Amino acid sequence: MVAKFSDYSKKWLEKKKDSIKYSTYCAYLNIVLNYLNVYFDNLNEFDAKAINDFFANLKSSLGNKSLKGIYLVLRMIVKDAGLDASLLSCLNAFKDTRKKIDVLSKSEHRKLLKYVDEHFTFINLGFLITISTGVRIGEICALKWEDVDLENNLIHINKTLQRVYIASDKSTKLIVDKPKTIESIRNIPITNFLRKKLKPLLKIVNSSYYVISNSDKPIEPRTYRMYFHKVLESIGLRQVKFHCLRHTFATRCVENSNDYKSLSAILGHSNISITLDLYVHPNDESKKKCIDKMMNSLSIKDKNED
Repeated sequence: MVAKFSDYSKKWLEKKKDSIKYSTYCAYLNIVLNYLNVYFDNLNEFDAKAINDFFANLKSSLGNKSLKGIYLVLRMIVKDAGLDASLLSCLNAFKDTRKKIDVLSKSEHRKLLKYVDEHFTFINLGFLITISTGVRIGEICALKWEDVDLENNLIHINKTLQRVYIASDKSTKLIVDKPKTIESIRNIPITNFLRKKLKPLLKIVNSSYYVISNSDKPIEPRTYRMYFHKVLESIGLRQVKFHCLRHTFATRCVENSNDYKSLSAILGHSNISITLDLYVHPNDESKKKCIDKMMNSLSIKDKNED
């Protein structure tokens, strides 16, 4: 009897199910059922040519992010099944090539803050919290008033809201799930400016309500993104992704020489290298200052200096 790829993928999914987020499991299941099991049926035909042909066919309809996700799942299944992992070494198109992050300029930043101040509503409050804490869109959509702790001046991030695709049912489901990583469960200090906005609200709101909807029903990320784009258009700001607010917060922190390790913890990154790779890009002037500072600490000056 010829072994089938689907036999290995099924066993791998069963092992993974209890150790990963439900949304991640749904994403893996979608990749397995709609792509890998469909193409790689007979393992006798699982070779370098078949793998290359598979990804070549997908490139016409999927973006690099989706292709990379499929590649990563395929690699995990191959490793778990004890198949020949060297077959994947021929693929070079999935290296982590980071695009330049988009950040609001200081004038754009001020313009958005001014809009929120002049049109202060619960849904607009989400923009202020995001750009003041760097939370992700799923985290702000899942935030409840009970997570806002003014006694200790902290916002507790312990869940995320997202709509996941259920491949087996060919339907979607809105879920409140664990954050992206263990490090994403975190406490973020509240600034004095944000505290002044939150303090009067906490006296009148229901602690079990979601912050940006101020009701027992959340606003899902897709809907909040659409609203965000409408606001940008209404105030004459260029169209950027909602995630730009997170990037803007982090960039402003770096511009003010904040401690990178603390920033990494605030953002909920799994390690500081992610923070450094994304936001810390020294120019020649900053590198010169770094060296000068070290030399000055040793009281060694350039002899050519006046």
